[in-house]
Amino acid sequence: MLFRSRWHVFTEFTVFTAAGRELRIDRLMIDEAAKAVEIIDYKTGETYAEEQMEMYVAAVADLPWLKENTYSIHGRFIEIHVLDQ
Repeated sequence: MLFRSRWHVFTEFTVFTAAGRELRIDRLMIDEAAKAVEIIDYKTGETYAEEQMEMYVAAVADLPWLKENTYSIHGRFIEIHVLDQ
């Protein structure tokens, strides 16, 4: 799913909260045909900050183009394991 061609993919995508706080999303994927947005946050540790993802979802939901076109917005964490070489 992460690498299918139907997605428009943006990495290190910057958005702002309603209060003006800058947020940087690891991977933002937009499927125009399905009117869907996936927010991916890569994690290398054991801490998953749910409130961080909630801020990402809220900030993206406030983007005028997505709001006007009633896109569904979902966020999820993907754990990355770094291998020693």
